[in-house]
Amino acid sequence: MRPVGLAVAKAGRESGGVFFVLGYEEGRALLADGRRRKLAAPKKKNPRHIELLPPEEFRSAAAGLGEDVTDRQIIRALAAHKSRPQCLREGTEVWQKTI
Repeated sequence: MRPVGLAVAKAGRESGGVFFVLGYEEGRALLADGRRRKLAAPKKKNPRHIELLPPEEFRSAAAGLGEDVTDRQIIRALAAHKSRPQCLREGTEVWQKTI
């Protein structure tokens, strides 16, 4: 499954987490981060509980993904995206969980 967008979870246990949106099924967004939520079993989340990031951020994050996307590629793409200074946008309060 190829990602179609990038989103930040606004509610729930995953709040503040950045995910790739894999598509929509039965009115729910399918989210994967490669670690807790794999491509084989994406998280189904209400679209009201996520904030879609601009297409420019998605394109830059998904630049390294090939045709057959793997969980490892998703992990690396999200790690690279989170380390960029432009992913820390003004006016958005995103709480990152610490492990």
